[in-house]
Amino acid sequence: MGEKEKIKQFLDYKGVSKNKFYTLTGFSVGFLDSGTSMGADKVKIIINTFPELNINWLIMDEGEMIIDKKSISFDNILKDELIKAKDEIISLQSKHISLLEEKLKMLQK
Repeated sequence: MGEKEKIKQFLDYKGVSKNKFYTLTGFSVGFLDSGTSMGADKVKIIINTFPELNINWLIMDEGEMIIDKKSISFDNILKDELIKAKDEIISLQSKHISLLEEKLKMLQK
């Protein structure tokens, strides 16, 4: 089964019409009915629009069609925590730089 056939199967499973798909992705009407495969740029748009769609299933015929929603939310939590940690590190580094600048000024006097 080609990638476009898999997209149609996914849309049927989700109850999303082709027209709604075209509206959400910005693809031209008829995109799903011409050819069997698509470029990486199109796949990226589809995955960004439907993050629950398993890219491994779509491209590699591996795994289930739908990614477990729990793992998606867990990934989002991890990303949020990493962003917070990064921001804290940046804040601490900024404070350290300020202290070093003050010491340099004192030494220059």
